[in-house]
Amino acid sequence: MRAGSSKGVLKGQVSKRLLLIGLILGSAAIAIQQLNDPVRQEQLAQIKKHGTGALSVRLPKADLSTRLKEFRPIAQPRLKEKFKKVGLSYPPSEITMVGLKEEKRLEVYARQKPAGKWVLVDDLPILGASGKAGPKLKEGDRQVPEGIYRVEFLNPNSRFHLSLRLNYPNEFDRTMAAKDSRTNLGGDIMIHGGALSIGCLAMGDPISEELFVLVADVGMSKTTVVLAPYDFRKRPAKISTGVPSWTGDLYKQIEERLKRLAM
Repeated sequence: MRAGSSKGVLKGQVSKRLLLIGLILGSAAIAIQQLNDPVRQEQLAQIKKHGTGALSVRLPKADLSTRLKEFRPIAQPRLKEKFKKVGLSYPPSEITMVGLKEEKRLEVYARQKPAGKWVLVDDLPILGASGKAGPKLKEGDRQVPEGIYRVEFLNPNSRFHLSLRLNYPNEFDRTMAAKDSRTNLGGDIMIHGGALSIGCLAMGDPISEELFVLVADVGMSKTTVVLAPYDFRKRPAKISTGVPSWTGDLYKQIEERLKRLAM
Protein backbone atom coordinates (compact mmCIF):
# COMPACT_ATOMS: atom_id res chain seq x y z
CA MET A 1 0.00 0.00 0.00
CA ARG A 2 1.26 3.44 -0.87
CA ALA A 3 2.10 5.93 1.88
CA GLY A 4 -0.56 8.34 0.60
CA SER A 5 -3.22 5.64 0.68
CA SER A 6 -2.19 4.56 4.18
CA LYS A 7 -2.46 8.13 5.44
CA GLY A 8 -5.86 8.46 3.82
CA VAL A 9 -7.17 5.31 5.51
CA LEU A 10 -5.78 6.41 8.86
CA LYS A 11 -7.33 9.85 8.47
CA GLY A 12 -10.69 8.25 7.64
CA GLN A 13 -10.54 6.02 10.71
CA VAL A 14 -9.73 8.99 12.93
CA SER A 15 -12.64 10.95 11.45
CA LYS A 16 -15.05 8.07 12.10
CA ARG A 17 -13.82 7.77 15.69
CA LEU A 18 -14.20 11.51 16.23
CA LEU A 19 -17.71 11.34 14.76
CA LEU A 20 -18.57 8.42 17.06
CA ILE A 21 -17.23 10.29 20.10
CA GLY A 22 -19.25 13.33 19.05
CA LEU A 23 -22.42 11.26 18.78
CA ILE A 24 -21.82 9.70 22.20
CA LEU A 25 -21.17 13.08 23.81
CA GLY A 26 -24.21 14.54 22.06
CA SER A 27 -26.42 11.69 23.28
CA ALA A 28 -25.05 12.13 26.79
CA ALA A 29 -25.80 15.85 26.67
CA ILE A 30 -29.38 15.15 25.55
CA ALA A 31 -29.77 12.52 28.30
CA ILE A 32 -28.48 14.95 30.93
CA GLN A 33 -30.83 17.64 29.63
CA GLN A 34 -33.75 15.20 29.85
CA LEU A 35 -32.82 14.17 33.38
CA ASN A 36 -32.72 17.82 34.42
CA ASP A 37 -36.21 18.35 33.00
CA PRO A 38 -38.74 18.10 35.90
CA VAL A 39 -41.40 16.53 33.67
CA ARG A 40 -38.96 13.84 32.53
CA GLN A 41 -37.84 13.26 36.13
CA GLU A 42 -41.42 12.68 37.21
CA GLN A 43 -42.03 10.30 34.31
CA LEU A 44 -38.93 8.27 35.16
CA ALA A 45 -39.98 8.12 38.81
CA GLN A 46 -43.46 6.86 37.87
CA ILE A 47 -42.05 4.26 35.46
CA LYS A 48 -39.67 3.08 38.20
CA LYS A 49 -42.55 2.89 40.69
CA HIS A 50 -45.26 1.36 38.50
CA GLY A 51 -43.23 -0.39 35.80
CA THR A 52 -45.15 -0.98 32.58
CA GLY A 53 -48.31 0.21 34.36
CA ALA A 54 -47.01 3.72 33.75
CA LEU A 55 -47.34 3.16 30.01
CA SER A 56 -50.88 3.65 28.78
CA VAL A 57 -52.39 1.85 25.80
CA ARG A 58 -53.49 4.29 23.12
CA LEU A 59 -56.54 2.91 21.39
CA PRO A 60 -57.38 3.00 17.66
CA LYS A 61 -59.63 5.93 16.80
CA ALA A 62 -63.34 5.43 17.40
CA ASP A 63 -66.42 7.49 18.22
CA LEU A 64 -68.03 7.55 21.67
CA SER A 65 -70.75 5.04 20.80
CA THR A 66 -68.23 2.53 19.48
CA ARG A 67 -65.96 2.98 22.49
CA LEU A 68 -68.84 2.37 24.91
CA LYS A 69 -69.83 -0.79 23.03
CA GLU A 70 -66.22 -1.90 23.45
CA PHE A 71 -65.83 -1.18 27.16
CA ARG A 72 -69.30 -1.49 28.70
CA PRO A 73 -69.12 -5.31 28.67
CA ILE A 74 -65.73 -5.06 30.43
CA ALA A 75 -66.40 -2.30 32.96
CA GLN A 76 -70.06 -2.72 33.87
CA PRO A 77 -69.71 -6.10 35.63
CA ARG A 78 -66.95 -4.65 37.83
CA LEU A 79 -69.01 -1.55 38.54
CA LYS A 80 -72.17 -3.51 39.35
CA GLU A 81 -70.23 -5.66 41.81
CA LYS A 82 -68.83 -2.58 43.59
CA PHE A 83 -72.27 -1.00 43.84
CA LYS A 84 -73.82 -4.25 45.05
CA LYS A 85 -71.28 -4.43 47.91
CA VAL A 86 -72.46 -1.07 49.30
CA GLY A 87 -76.16 -1.80 48.81
CA LEU A 88 -76.78 0.35 45.73
CA SER A 89 -78.22 -0.61 42.38
CA TYR A 90 -76.48 0.34 39.16
CA PRO A 91 -76.48 2.88 37.68
CA PRO A 92 -77.15 5.41 40.47
CA SER A 93 -78.98 8.69 39.93
CA GLU A 94 -75.95 10.83 40.72
CA ILE A 95 -72.22 10.55 41.48
CA THR A 96 -69.54 12.74 43.03
CA MET A 97 -65.83 12.09 42.63
CA VAL A 98 -63.44 13.59 45.18
CA GLY A 99 -59.80 14.02 44.19
CA LEU A 100 -57.49 14.50 47.19
CA LYS A 101 -54.12 15.82 46.06
CA GLU A 102 -52.07 15.22 49.21
CA GLU A 103 -53.51 11.75 49.83
CA LYS A 104 -53.35 10.86 46.12
CA ARG A 105 -56.78 9.28 46.30
CA LEU A 106 -59.93 9.53 44.19
CA GLU A 107 -63.12 8.69 46.08
CA VAL A 108 -66.31 7.82 44.22
CA TYR A 109 -69.63 8.54 45.95
CA ALA A 110 -73.12 7.76 44.66
CA ARG A 111 -76.73 8.11 45.71
CA GLN A 112 -79.84 6.36 44.52
CA LYS A 113 -82.21 9.34 44.71
CA PRO A 114 -81.65 13.08 44.25
CA ALA A 115 -82.23 13.71 47.98
CA GLY A 116 -80.78 10.39 49.13
CA LYS A 117 -77.74 9.66 51.26
CA TRP A 118 -74.32 9.71 49.65
CA VAL A 119 -72.50 6.37 49.85
CA LEU A 120 -68.79 5.76 49.30
CA VAL A 121 -68.55 3.22 46.48
CA ASP A 122 -64.84 3.24 45.69
CA ASP A 123 -61.54 4.63 47.02
CA LEU A 124 -58.93 4.62 44.28
CA PRO A 125 -55.22 5.48 44.17
CA ILE A 126 -54.16 8.34 41.93
CA LEU A 127 -51.13 6.94 40.11
CA GLY A 128 -49.87 10.17 38.65
CA ALA A 129 -50.35 13.89 39.31
CA SER A 130 -48.18 16.95 39.82
CA GLY A 131 -47.94 20.24 41.67
CA LYS A 132 -48.68 21.12 45.28
CA ALA A 133 -51.44 22.54 47.48
CA GLY A 134 -53.08 25.59 45.95
CA PRO A 135 -55.32 26.32 42.96
CA LYS A 136 -54.24 26.24 39.35
CA LEU A 137 -53.54 29.80 38.17
CA LYS A 138 -52.05 29.61 34.68
CA GLU A 139 -51.06 27.33 31.86
CA GLY A 140 -47.80 25.51 32.54
CA ASP A 141 -47.81 25.84 36.33
CA ARG A 142 -48.16 22.02 36.58
CA GLN A 143 -50.93 22.43 39.17
CA VAL A 144 -53.93 20.14 39.50
CA PRO A 145 -56.88 22.56 39.88
CA GLU A 146 -58.84 22.93 43.10
CA GLY A 147 -62.57 23.53 43.13
CA ILE A 148 -65.91 22.04 42.15
CA TYR A 149 -66.12 20.89 38.56
CA ARG A 150 -68.23 18.88 36.17
CA VAL A 151 -67.31 16.50 33.37
CA GLU A 152 -67.85 18.26 30.05
CA PHE A 153 -66.52 15.67 27.61
CA LEU A 154 -65.85 11.93 27.42
CA ASN A 155 -62.80 11.52 25.19
CA PRO A 156 -62.80 8.17 23.35
CA ASN A 157 -59.49 8.97 21.63
CA SER A 158 -57.29 10.04 24.52
CA ARG A 159 -53.50 9.79 24.38
CA PHE A 160 -53.91 8.05 27.75
CA HIS A 161 -56.39 5.29 26.92
CA LEU A 162 -59.70 6.93 27.93
CA SER A 163 -60.29 10.28 29.59
CA LEU A 164 -62.87 12.56 31.19
CA ARG A 165 -62.33 16.27 30.56
CA LEU A 166 -63.28 18.66 33.35
CA ASN A 167 -64.70 22.14 32.84
CA TYR A 168 -61.60 23.93 34.12
CA PRO A 169 -61.51 26.90 34.13
CA ASN A 170 -65.00 27.09 35.59
CA GLU A 171 -66.93 30.27 36.38
CA PHE A 172 -65.18 30.77 39.72
CA ASP A 173 -61.74 30.30 38.12
CA ARG A 174 -62.52 32.86 35.42
CA THR A 175 -63.97 35.37 37.87
CA MET A 176 -60.91 35.20 40.13
CA ALA A 177 -58.59 35.43 37.11
CA ALA A 178 -60.33 38.62 35.99
CA LYS A 179 -59.99 39.99 39.53
CA ASP A 180 -56.25 39.22 39.49
CA SER A 181 -55.81 40.41 35.88
CA ARG A 182 -54.61 36.93 34.92
CA THR A 183 -54.97 35.45 31.44
CA ASN A 184 -53.95 32.17 29.80
CA LEU A 185 -55.41 29.99 32.55
CA GLY A 186 -54.68 26.70 30.81
CA GLY A 187 -57.18 23.93 30.23
CA ASP A 188 -57.67 20.32 29.07
CA ILE A 189 -57.66 19.00 32.63
CA MET A 190 -58.43 15.30 32.47
CA ILE A 191 -58.98 12.21 34.55
CA HIS A 192 -57.33 9.58 32.38
CA GLY A 193 -55.53 6.25 32.11
CA GLY A 194 -51.86 5.46 32.53
CA ALA A 195 -49.71 6.45 35.50
CA LEU A 196 -48.14 9.66 34.19
CA SER A 197 -49.70 13.09 34.39
CA ILE A 198 -48.84 16.77 34.57
CA GLY A 199 -51.76 18.79 35.93
CA CYS A 200 -54.30 15.97 35.48
CA LEU A 201 -55.13 12.77 37.37
CA ALA A 202 -53.76 9.48 36.01
CA MET A 203 -55.76 6.52 37.28
CA GLY A 204 -54.44 3.55 35.29
CA ASP A 205 -56.13 2.14 32.20
CA PRO A 206 -58.60 -0.29 33.87
CA ILE A 207 -59.93 2.38 36.25
CA SER A 208 -60.18 4.92 33.42
CA GLU A 209 -62.45 2.40 31.67
CA GLU A 210 -64.67 2.12 34.75
CA LEU A 211 -64.92 5.88 35.27
CA PHE A 212 -65.56 6.46 31.56
CA VAL A 213 -68.44 3.97 31.51
CA LEU A 214 -69.78 5.10 34.89
CA VAL A 215 -70.08 8.75 33.82
CA ALA A 216 -71.61 7.71 30.49
CA ASP A 217 -74.22 5.58 32.29
CA VAL A 218 -75.04 8.18 34.96
CA GLY A 219 -74.76 11.23 32.72
CA MET A 220 -72.28 14.10 32.71
CA SER A 221 -74.94 16.48 34.07
CA LYS A 222 -75.32 14.19 37.11
CA THR A 223 -71.58 14.00 37.79
CA THR A 224 -69.65 16.34 40.10
CA VAL A 225 -65.88 16.35 40.61
CA VAL A 226 -64.45 17.97 43.75
CA LEU A 227 -60.69 18.59 43.73
CA ALA A 228 -59.14 19.49 47.10
CA PRO A 229 -55.60 19.92 48.44
CA TYR A 230 -56.44 17.33 51.13
CA ASP A 231 -59.47 16.01 53.03
CA PHE A 232 -60.99 18.97 54.91
CA ARG A 233 -63.28 16.54 56.78
CA LYS A 234 -60.25 15.19 58.66
CA ARG A 235 -58.44 18.41 59.42
CA PRO A 236 -59.27 22.10 58.98
CA ALA A 237 -58.42 23.89 55.78
CA LYS A 238 -55.04 25.59 55.91
CA ILE A 239 -54.04 28.26 53.43
CA SER A 240 -50.59 27.71 51.94
CA THR A 241 -48.18 30.61 51.59
CA GLY A 242 -48.04 32.33 48.24
CA VAL A 243 -51.60 31.57 47.16
CA PRO A 244 -54.17 34.26 46.20
CA SER A 245 -56.22 35.99 48.92
CA TRP A 246 -59.45 34.42 47.62
CA THR A 247 -58.20 30.85 48.27
CA GLY A 248 -59.94 30.87 51.67
CA ASP A 249 -63.32 31.45 50.00
CA LEU A 250 -62.60 28.61 47.58
CA TYR A 251 -61.72 26.25 50.41
CA LYS A 252 -64.97 27.10 52.21
CA GLN A 253 -66.89 26.02 49.10
CA ILE A 254 -64.94 22.78 48.90
CA GLU A 255 -65.32 22.13 52.65
CA GLU A 256 -69.08 22.63 52.46
CA ARG A 257 -69.38 20.20 49.57
CA LEU A 258 -67.23 17.57 51.31
CA LYS A 259 -69.37 17.73 54.45
CA ARG A 260 -72.32 16.40 52.45
CA LEU A 261 -70.45 13.18 51.75
CA ALA A 262 -70.19 10.28 54.18
CA MET A 263 -66.69 9.09 55.08
